[in-house]
Amino acid sequence: RGAILEQDSNDLLPPSLKINYPEEGSITNKFSVLLKVMAEDDNYISFFSINNAFYPLELSAKIASLEKEVSLKQGANIFMVKASDLTGKTSEKALKIIADREGPVIIIDSTQTKGKKISVTGFLSDYTKITSFRINGRDVPFAQQTAGNSKEEGMSVEAEFHQDVDLPEGENTIVLEAQDAAENITTGELRVNARTKDSRLKGLTLIASILPGVSGIIPQQYAFAEGLLGKIMDNTPPVV
Repeated sequence: RGAILEQDSNDLLPPSLKINYPEEGSITNKFSVLLKVMAEDDNYISFFSINNAFYPLELSAKIASLEKEVSLKQGANIFMVKASDLTGKTSEKALKIIADREGPVIIIDSTQTKGKKISVTGFLSDYTKITSFRINGRDVPFAQQTAGNSKEEGMSVEAEFHQDVDLPEGENTIVLEAQDAAENITTGELRVNARTKDSRLKGLTLIASILPGVSGIIPQQYAFAEGLLGKIMDNTPPVV
Protein backbone atom coordinates (compact mmCIF):
# COMPACT_ATOMS: atom_id res chain seq x y z
CA ARG A 1 0.00 0.00 0.00
CA GLY A 2 2.85 2.37 0.82
CA ALA A 3 4.52 1.77 -2.55
CA ILE A 4 1.24 2.45 -4.40
CA LEU A 5 0.71 5.68 -2.49
CA GLU A 6 4.29 6.75 -3.18
CA GLN A 7 3.77 6.26 -6.93
CA ASP A 8 0.38 7.96 -7.10
CA SER A 9 0.85 10.77 -4.59
CA ASN A 10 2.01 14.29 -5.29
CA ASP A 11 2.44 14.88 -1.56
CA LEU A 12 6.14 15.41 -0.94
CA LEU A 13 5.77 16.80 2.58
CA PRO A 14 6.30 14.80 5.79
CA PRO A 15 3.44 14.42 8.26
CA SER A 16 2.24 17.39 10.27
CA LEU A 17 3.13 16.57 13.89
CA LYS A 18 1.87 18.34 17.00
CA ILE A 19 2.52 17.68 20.68
CA ASN A 20 -0.71 18.63 22.42
CA TYR A 21 0.41 17.93 25.98
CA PRO A 22 2.43 18.84 27.93
CA GLU A 23 3.94 22.15 26.88
CA GLU A 24 7.61 22.50 26.06
CA GLY A 25 9.65 23.16 29.20
CA SER A 26 6.91 22.08 31.58
CA ILE A 27 7.89 21.69 35.24
CA THR A 28 6.31 18.99 37.40
CA ASN A 29 6.92 17.07 40.61
CA LYS A 30 5.28 13.89 39.26
CA PHE A 31 7.03 10.62 38.43
CA SER A 32 5.32 10.31 35.03
CA VAL A 33 3.29 12.35 32.59
CA LEU A 34 0.71 11.52 29.90
CA LEU A 35 2.18 12.51 26.55
CA LYS A 36 -0.44 13.44 23.91
CA VAL A 37 0.55 13.79 20.26
CA MET A 38 -1.32 14.11 16.97
CA ALA A 39 -0.21 13.74 13.35
CA GLU A 40 -1.84 14.34 9.98
CA ASP A 41 -0.82 13.30 6.46
CA ASP A 42 -2.59 12.63 3.16
CA ASN A 43 -0.55 9.45 2.80
CA TYR A 44 -1.85 8.04 6.09
CA ILE A 45 0.00 7.90 9.38
CA SER A 46 1.47 4.44 9.99
CA PHE A 47 3.27 4.75 13.35
CA PHE A 48 4.54 6.99 16.12
CA SER A 49 7.72 6.64 18.12
CA ILE A 50 8.91 8.15 21.39
CA ASN A 51 12.65 7.92 22.08
CA ASN A 52 12.92 5.05 19.57
CA ALA A 53 10.07 3.06 21.15
CA PHE A 54 7.68 2.32 18.26
CA TYR A 55 3.89 2.45 18.45
CA PRO A 56 2.39 1.25 15.14
CA LEU A 57 -1.23 2.00 14.36
CA GLU A 58 -3.62 -0.94 13.98
CA LEU A 59 -5.30 0.97 11.19
CA SER A 60 -3.51 3.71 9.25
CA ALA A 61 -5.36 7.02 9.11
CA LYS A 62 -4.91 10.49 7.67
CA ILE A 63 -5.33 11.90 11.18
CA ALA A 64 -3.96 9.88 14.08
CA SER A 65 -3.19 10.44 17.73
CA LEU A 66 -1.25 8.77 20.51
CA GLU A 67 -1.47 9.04 24.29
CA LYS A 68 1.37 7.45 26.21
CA GLU A 69 2.38 7.60 29.88
CA VAL A 70 6.12 8.24 30.08
CA SER A 71 8.36 8.04 33.14
CA LEU A 72 10.30 11.06 34.38
CA LYS A 73 13.67 11.12 36.07
CA GLN A 74 14.72 13.94 38.36
CA GLY A 75 15.96 16.81 36.23
CA ALA A 76 15.64 17.45 32.53
CA ASN A 77 13.85 14.83 30.40
CA ILE A 78 14.12 14.99 26.61
CA PHE A 79 11.58 13.09 24.48
CA MET A 80 12.09 12.69 20.72
CA VAL A 81 8.66 12.21 19.16
CA LYS A 82 8.28 10.98 15.58
CA ALA A 83 5.39 10.32 13.20
CA SER A 84 5.74 8.45 9.91
CA ASP A 85 3.38 7.96 6.97
CA LEU A 86 3.00 4.92 4.74
CA THR A 87 5.51 6.25 2.21
CA GLY A 88 8.21 6.50 4.88
CA LYS A 89 8.27 10.26 5.28
CA THR A 90 8.87 11.19 8.92
CA SER A 91 8.47 14.24 11.12
CA GLU A 92 10.23 14.67 14.46
CA LYS A 93 9.88 17.03 17.40
CA ALA A 94 11.73 17.29 20.70
CA LEU A 95 9.97 17.89 23.99
CA LYS A 96 11.70 18.90 27.21
CA ILE A 97 10.03 18.25 30.58
CA ILE A 98 11.68 19.14 33.88
CA ALA A 99 10.94 16.96 36.91
CA ASP A 100 11.63 18.58 40.26
CA ARG A 101 10.65 16.54 43.32
CA GLU A 102 12.80 18.37 45.85
CA GLY A 103 11.69 21.35 47.89
CA PRO A 104 13.72 24.57 48.02
CA VAL A 105 16.69 24.85 50.36
CA ILE A 106 16.44 27.66 52.93
CA ILE A 107 19.73 28.92 54.31
CA ILE A 108 19.63 31.28 57.29
CA ASP A 109 22.90 33.14 57.14
CA SER A 110 22.37 35.24 60.26
CA THR A 111 19.80 36.39 62.81
CA GLN A 112 20.12 39.58 64.83
CA THR A 113 17.74 40.89 67.48
CA LYS A 114 17.03 44.61 67.39
CA GLY A 115 14.74 45.63 70.24
CA LYS A 116 11.36 44.01 69.62
CA LYS A 117 12.35 42.72 66.20
CA ILE A 118 14.64 40.05 64.82
CA SER A 119 16.43 40.49 61.51
CA VAL A 120 16.64 37.28 59.46
CA THR A 121 19.08 37.14 56.54
CA GLY A 122 19.77 34.28 54.18
CA PHE A 123 19.12 32.85 50.75
CA LEU A 124 17.07 30.20 48.97
CA SER A 125 18.19 27.64 46.41
CA ASP A 126 16.12 25.46 44.11
CA TYR A 127 16.46 23.24 41.06
CA THR A 128 13.90 25.15 38.99
CA LYS A 129 12.47 28.44 40.26
CA ILE A 130 11.39 29.81 43.63
CA THR A 131 7.84 31.14 43.33
CA SER A 132 7.15 32.28 46.89
CA PHE A 133 8.77 32.72 50.28
CA ARG A 134 6.84 33.54 53.44
CA ILE A 135 7.76 34.25 57.02
CA ASN A 136 4.88 33.94 59.48
CA GLY A 137 2.44 33.83 56.57
CA ARG A 138 3.61 37.10 55.01
CA ASP A 139 5.22 37.28 51.60
CA VAL A 140 8.89 38.16 51.75
CA PRO A 141 10.51 39.88 48.74
CA PHE A 142 13.60 38.21 47.36
CA ALA A 143 16.05 38.90 44.58
CA GLN A 144 16.14 35.78 42.43
CA GLN A 145 19.15 35.08 40.28
CA THR A 146 20.51 32.17 38.28
CA ALA A 147 23.37 30.26 39.86
CA GLY A 148 26.35 28.93 37.93
CA ASN A 149 25.27 25.30 37.76
CA SER A 150 23.14 23.91 34.95
CA LYS A 151 19.76 22.31 35.53
CA GLU A 152 21.22 18.91 34.68
CA GLU A 153 23.94 19.19 37.32
CA GLY A 154 22.23 20.60 40.39
CA MET A 155 20.59 23.63 41.92
CA SER A 156 20.04 26.27 39.29
CA VAL A 157 18.60 29.32 41.07
CA GLU A 158 19.38 31.25 44.20
CA ALA A 159 17.50 34.07 45.91
CA GLU A 160 18.67 36.35 48.69
CA PHE A 161 16.33 37.62 51.38
CA HIS A 162 16.40 39.94 54.40
CA GLN A 163 13.41 40.44 56.64
CA ASP A 164 12.65 42.05 60.00
CA VAL A 165 10.14 40.10 62.08
CA ASP A 166 8.23 41.30 65.14
CA LEU A 167 9.52 39.72 68.33
CA PRO A 168 7.08 39.98 71.25
CA GLU A 169 8.26 39.24 74.79
CA GLY A 170 8.81 35.59 75.63
CA GLU A 171 8.93 32.53 73.36
CA ASN A 172 8.33 33.17 69.66
CA THR A 173 7.86 30.79 66.75
CA ILE A 174 8.89 32.07 63.33
CA VAL A 175 7.49 29.93 60.50
CA LEU A 176 9.37 29.86 57.19
CA GLU A 177 7.86 28.48 53.99
CA ALA A 178 9.35 28.36 50.49
CA GLN A 179 7.67 27.01 47.35
CA ASP A 180 9.09 26.29 43.91
CA ALA A 181 7.68 26.14 40.39
CA ALA A 182 6.87 22.42 40.76
CA GLU A 183 4.79 23.20 43.89
CA ASN A 184 7.25 21.52 46.25
CA ILE A 185 7.17 23.23 49.64
CA THR A 186 9.79 23.46 52.39
CA THR A 187 8.46 24.51 55.80
CA GLY A 188 9.85 24.75 59.29
CA GLU A 189 10.13 26.79 62.46
CA LEU A 190 12.74 29.08 63.99
CA ARG A 191 12.04 29.44 67.71
CA VAL A 192 13.39 32.52 69.43
CA ASN A 193 13.17 33.59 73.07
CA ALA A 194 13.00 37.38 73.10
CA ARG A 195 14.20 37.57 76.68
CA THR A 196 17.26 35.28 76.42
CA LYS A 197 17.86 35.93 72.70
CA ASP A 198 18.21 32.16 72.33
CA SER A 199 17.17 30.67 68.98
CA ARG A 200 16.64 27.07 67.95
CA LEU A 201 15.27 25.31 64.94
CA LYS A 202 12.59 22.68 64.51
CA GLY A 203 10.90 20.78 61.70
CA LEU A 204 13.53 21.34 59.03
CA THR A 205 16.36 19.23 57.76
CA LEU A 206 19.65 20.62 59.08
CA ILE A 207 22.56 20.34 56.71
CA ALA A 208 25.89 21.37 58.21
CA SER A 209 28.23 20.21 55.48
CA ILE A 210 27.75 20.13 51.73
CA LEU A 211 24.76 21.30 49.70
CA PRO A 212 24.09 20.06 46.15
CA GLY A 213 26.24 22.04 43.76
CA VAL A 214 28.24 23.71 46.55
CA SER A 215 31.81 22.77 47.47
CA GLY A 216 33.05 22.57 51.03
CA ILE A 217 31.63 23.33 54.45
CA ILE A 218 29.28 26.22 55.09
CA PRO A 219 30.37 27.52 58.52
CA GLN A 220 28.01 29.23 60.96
CA GLN A 221 25.02 28.81 58.69
CA TYR A 222 21.83 26.82 59.00
CA ALA A 223 20.71 25.10 55.82
CA PHE A 224 17.29 23.51 55.51
CA ALA A 225 15.65 21.37 52.88
CA GLU A 226 12.45 19.37 52.82
CA GLY A 227 11.42 17.22 49.89
CA LEU A 228 8.04 16.44 48.43
CA LEU A 229 7.34 13.73 51.00
CA GLY A 230 8.38 15.95 53.89
CA LYS A 231 11.01 13.55 55.17
CA ILE A 232 13.20 14.93 57.94
CA MET A 233 16.71 13.57 57.49
CA ASP A 234 18.46 15.00 60.56
CA ASN A 235 17.52 17.13 63.54
CA THR A 236 20.93 17.56 65.16
CA PRO A 237 22.45 21.05 65.31
CA PRO A 238 25.35 21.79 62.98
CA VAL A 239 28.88 21.52 64.31
CA VAL A 240 30.59 24.91 64.12
